[in-house]
Amino acid sequence: ETFQYPNNVLFETFELGGTYHWSVTVDGVSGPTWKFTVIDKALPLNDLSIDPTISAIQPKINDSNLRLSNNRMAFMRFDLPSSINRSYRIDLSLIPNKIYSLNGGIILYRYDYKGWNESIGSKNIGLVDKTLLTPIDTLISITEDSLISIDMSNSIEPNGEISFALGTSIQGDSLSFYSSETVLETSKSSRRLELPYLPDKKAWPSLSFTQDSLSVAYDISLNEGWNLISVPFDGVKSRPKDILGTLINNDQLLYVSGPKGYYSPDDPSSTLGTLSSKDGYYVKVAKSADKIYFRGKVLADASVSLSAGWNLISYYPDYDLNIEDAFADLISSDNLQYVIGFDQGALVYEPNAAQTNTLNVLKPTRGYWVEVNQAVSSFSFPAQAQASGKLAVNHPIRHSDVKPTPSFMFLKGKITGKYNVGDVVKVVSEGGKTVGAVGITSGGVLRNSPVYGDDFTTEETDGLKAGELLTFIYDGDTLSSEIQFNSMSHRDIELEFEAPLPSTFALHQNYPNPFNPVTTIRYDVPDNGLVRIIIYDLTGRKIRTLVDGISTPGRYAITWNGTDDFGQPVSSGMYFYRMKSTDFQSVKKLMLLK
Repeated sequence: ETFQYPNNVLFETFELGGTYHWSVTVDGVSGPTWKFTVIDKALPLNDLSIDPTISAIQPKINDSNLRLSNNRMAFMRFDLPSSINRSYRIDLSLIPNKIYSLNGGIILYRYDYKGWNESIGSKNIGLVDKTLLTPIDTLISITEDSLISIDMSNSIEPNGEISFALGTSIQGDSLSFYSSETVLETSKSSRRLELPYLPDKKAWPSLSFTQDSLSVAYDISLNEGWNLISVPFDGVKSRPKDILGTLINNDQLLYVSGPKGYYSPDDPSSTLGTLSSKDGYYVKVAKSADKIYFRGKVLADASVSLSAGWNLISYYPDYDLNIEDAFADLISSDNLQYVIGFDQGALVYEPNAAQTNTLNVLKPTRGYWVEVNQAVSSFSFPAQAQASGKLAVNHPIRHSDVKPTPSFMFLKGKITGKYNVGDVVKVVSEGGKTVGAVGITSGGVLRNSPVYGDDFTTEETDGLKAGELLTFIYDGDTLSSEIQFNSMSHRDIELEFEAPLPSTFALHQNYPNPFNPVTTIRYDVPDNGLVRIIIYDLTGRKIRTLVDGISTPGRYAITWNGTDDFGQPVSSGMYFYRMKSTDFQSVKKLMLLK
């Protein structure tokens, strides 16, 4: 920075313990370079001892120490520098002066009244509420003129003003600590009041700040809105307010949701008590962020257990990894069903569906849903050296009108008729809101794309409700459907846009086939007339009547969910479906798998 005459005052923010150099240049002539080092601790704004039972202005006496006895307590107020974050170790330093009688311990409290002082006004410590005391520690081994250092990192919020109080625990105990008024430079270890007043700040009450092996500055890219993250560290304290405190202090954190509950900064009923280093979490923020600070250590045991079904797990490596490398054993054993991620929207990987997958690479700091058929007692990600080949890429499906939420289902399949590769088919709710976009790839294959449900943290309806029907819109053409929204489900679809009316009857092969739990049967009708479509088992017994009535010319689709005419599920196996109309009959096979 440079002074511009006549503006001879310059304000700067300095790091604690930092060394800075400065020089003066006048009319092009430079003087010598000086340096100064900023003190590496915070000294009290106020510190004094008072009788807490008296409600009256209590001024500080300049030559007084912090005296503790039956009717006296000591109060200290500090202002923590803005450069101190939650990764720092914070120590409170005190030096006892005189011990008159001490049979018990000294109780250290956190004092939660903000803004108290020693002025002649309403905020004077003698007038304000002095019941806002929370015990933090008890000091036992106390010796005159011997430094006492207490680790406060887990007991205070490292931002802004913080106050402490000291009090005796047993009647009759009496002692004093040095304060910012009575500590003077003297010879050797004795300290007494002298003139001129020469403060020895090393003996004052103080807060010191250091970074050590437990200091974590976690680089994590958070986008405005919802994110799916992991925090693969064992926190010294693992409450959401401790790990995500950086976001809370900056008014960024709105909501956290995980396998064991939820947390909201303003909700005292929050059920998520701790963040596990092995779980993934949905985190909603009001604005983007790129770093959080806390105290913790890297996982000692990074393996996770997978239950049969869905698991929301942490991705703990600090390197990108292809999914096919990450889950090679699960894929080769046919145990892996799906992997789902979330990065400005939901992404999915399904084994043996390379053309439709949107998730192909796992990335550090993210959490992932993993579905397996059978439980895995211990699963670990491979080392980076074990990865093979070039990193793949993810293929997110995004649309400017779509608001991604943690509630979603996936659609993939085929499109026929008129379409352009690279376009998307919009998916809208019954109320006409755009809730998803399905990507079109070569050959009319529809990429596995998310459709979003309602965001439960907002008052407005911004997504689908459970059971709501989906409608598809492409190039001005609209297709209604019988597909219902069901979060965390997967559906295969077949869309046909701008196809001419059929000239002949046709019964098409169902899709998907084999299927579970639902399949779609498409058929064409060229003329008005009676149409019947019936499901039969291998013995020829009628199972389910899907269509029985007069149909007008058009192209139709009907779904079968594997139940009979009485709504009861049928067993796995081969079935036939037959379409019959005037002068037309066709039979095809389908396979139900469970």
